Amino acid sequence: MMKFLLKVYTGLQPARVEETQVTQQQQQQQQQQQQQPQGLHQHPQQQQQQQQQQQQQQEKLTEAPAAAIAAAAAATAAAAPTATAAAIAAAATEAAATAAAATEAAATEAAATATATAAAAATAAAAKEETEEIQLCMQQYIKKLGGRYKEKETETEKETERQRQAKRDKEKETNKHNEGDKQKETEDNGRQKKKTKKKKKKE
Repeated sequence: MMKFLLKVYTGLQPARVEETQVTQQQQQQQQQQQQQPQGLHQHPQQQQQQQQQQQQQQEKLTEAPAAAIAAAAAATAAAAPTATAAAIAAAATEAAATAAAATEAAATEAAATATATAAAAATAAAAKEETEEIQLCMQQYIKKLGGRYKEKETETEKETERQRQAKRDKEKETNKHNEGDKQKETEDNGRQKKKTKKKKKKE
């Protein structure tokens, strides 16, 4: 607004100078008319020329401020698109900077997410490998332990069988001994009976 007023004021300066010049010319003409002797009249053609000159000068005085205002308005209108273009360029630059910053932030966040995902995947893979290794060790231990158990079970069965066989052998030996004792006892009883019969016969 200040620039517009300054341009208007600057445009009015030549008009004021021209107005001052015209006023001075009118004053000189009036002085010349007053200095002419009475009874002497100007020629009608000269009067008409003077009137036309005065009218032209009045029109110039009227048109000068309007022309200055119009010139200032045109200059302001011409400067407005430039200012608007500069504002649009500044807004576009700011928007581009904001978009670039947002893009960079999004890229940084995506990279961090990818890194975290890769770390989680590596951790999961390591955990899976460790779990599989533990399971393999457990299977091997169970298999080995089962083999030992089977071996022990076999040895136990063999020992039990040996004990049973020894018991059977002992029973056989005992039975055999008992049968010998019975036979001896029977023989002794027979001999004793015979002795008793012989003794009774003698009596």
